Amino acid sequence: MSLEAAAGKNPVSHVGKIYNVLARQVAAALISAIPDIVEAHCLIVSQIGAPISMPALVHVKLVTRDEVALDGLRCRVEELVSDHLGRIRDLVSELVRGAVAVF
Repeated sequence: MSLEAAAGKNPVSHVGKIYNVLARQVAAALISAIPDIVEAHCLIVSQIGAPISMPALVHVKLVTRDEVALDGLRCRVEELVSDHLGRIRDLVSELVRGAVAVF
């Protein structure tokens, strides 16, 4: 989710564009990597002056299959989110090349 329009923005430094795509990728990855998750929403908030790889907040909202307890999934979710944050430079490169669709 992003409150920013992603199209036409600088793919190197515009956090609205980068976080928009990243949040969508995180949500999709959670659903595909963890079978107990049937729905995922990700919100990423930037902080002025902070590196793009260090958002002020990453909020993930999940719906699980058969009411599976979230506590049992927490470590896997945190690892996946951390992995995606660690690959922001790769995402930026893909955005610059036009290899990632914005919508």
